[in-house]
Amino acid sequence: MKVKIVSRKFIKPSTPTPKNLSTCKLSSIDKLNISRNVVGILYYPQSHDNIVGNLNNLEKSLAQILPQFYPFAGRYIKENHFVDCSDQGAEYVVAQVVDCEAK
Repeated sequence: MKVKIVSRKFIKPSTPTPKNLSTCKLSSIDKLNISRNVVGILYYPQSHDNIVGNLNNLEKSLAQILPQFYPFAGRYIKENHFVDCSDQGAEYVVAQVVDCEAK
């Protein structure tokens, strides 16, 4: 299976993170597991019903929910073991399977 990246951008929170929440320190347990990445691909049967509208809704929904999960829009600062929550944005990737055989 081959996956083609169609677009990639950062989605910022719809409202700014308050200054008192600008840093999120990691716990000791978080520091032990920092090198673990969870990688996954979610795929669904192709549907041509309003793909662009669905992608736009997904972007808007992500922007609206990020203020509640503000560390996901931040950046990990390895040297000091904290997340800089300055609303840099969460990476949003649109991809397409271009070569897949059903087995």
